[in-house]
Amino acid sequence: LGTNEVPSDEQKCLIQSALIGPETKLLGIQAQISQLKQQLESLVQKETIMVQEVAPYRALLSPFRRLPDDILREIFLHCLPNDYIPVIDFRQPPLLLTHISRHLRQLALTTPRLW
Repeated sequence: LGTNEVPSDEQKCLIQSALIGPETKLLGIQAQISQLKQQLESLVQKETIMVQEVAPYRALLSPFRRLPDDILREIFLHCLPNDYIPVIDFRQPPLLLTHISRHLRQLALTTPRLW
């Protein structure tokens, strides 16, 4: 094994015989890996589905939902840049804040300092 010399015919036969067991084991391991990859893929798909099912329930328990309206209004005001110039852009506060939820839309629209 530690030489660059070409093996003789007899050595080739010995090497091929020596490879039978390890190659069989290798094929078995590769088959197991393939099977485990398929199982992993299936589990990842199931996980994705479960995460989507759980998300709405987690959202209901979010600490954000327990924040009082006056605190939310203060947070809204801190979303505005210091050099805020009112512009109609739905990607920027305050209009962006009106597209999060009905409750936050109502809060934003009834917070005069945002406008």
